[in-house]
Amino acid sequence: MSGLKRARDFLTPTKNKANKRSNAKNTPPKHPTKTKIGTKTSSSRTTFITKIAERPSTSKSTSDINNLNLSKTADMEDSSSFMEQFKRAFISTMRDEEGKAAFTDIIQPLVEENIGKLNKIIENQQTKIETLETELELLKMKDRNKTLIISGINDDNNTTPEDQVIQLCRDKLKINLHPMDIDDVFKLKQKRGKTSPIIVTFTTKRKKIEIMKTKKNLRNYAKEQIYINESLTPNKAVLFANARTLVKNKAITSAWTRDGHVFIKKTPTDTPCLVNSIDKLNKLK
Repeated sequence: MSGLKRARDFLTPTKNKANKRSNAKNTPPKHPTKTKIGTKTSSSRTTFITKIAERPSTSKSTSDINNLNLSKTADMEDSSSFMEQFKRAFISTMRDEEGKAAFTDIIQPLVEENIGKLNKIIENQQTKIETLETELELLKMKDRNKTLIISGINDDNNTTPEDQVIQLCRDKLKINLHPMDIDDVFKLKQKRGKTSPIIVTFTTKRKKIEIMKTKKNLRNYAKEQIYINESLTPNKAVLFANARTLVKNKAITSAWTRDGHVFIKKTPTDTPCLVNSIDKLNKLK
């Protein structure tokens, strides 16, 4: 039990400065006794620790351990002085197997308790991060829910992108599209030799859905290789690309997007399945 007692003594806070001052006035100063370095007996360590804990604040002695200079007055003492003293007392205790075991019995439960608290905090923060990421993804999808990407239309400097979209809808999709139905339209710069995709945002989501429903008419113009796709967020774009790869490898039957979400069918007779992550996609293949 002597080791356990010493370990507890190390964790006991020193007396406050007010008590030190009162003791210094009422008690004649004691001459500190020097302790030899490397003393291995238990009584020597206990004496050393006692000297540290009970040393008057006005003591002018110098410790033999690492030549620690003690403060001349109580006002000059600070927490760093105590930590240095505690450090030396701790090292002295850990050299003894009994003291080490006692100290471990006290510290280990405290460490495990705090680790458990930290794990709970990390889990809560991770949940909040995932929630915020989901909300951000939904906001990005909402911002794109009226936008389509049309690729494969030949570049024509004499025709504006708006007129090209209206002509495509009229001639191939059989839809009457008025300029007032278009909120914004522009072309993305593309490498030389490739057609520039057209990004078009409609004034209403209804018009965008109407075009998506009739884009199957482009199959009649397969040679022109014109494609109409939804404007997906970066995460959904990667997910859809992976789904299309599975379709090419015949791991699943089909994949498509609707309102920014990715859907697949494993077999022609299966019910469409919504996929939100690549992990879920790999499990369904």
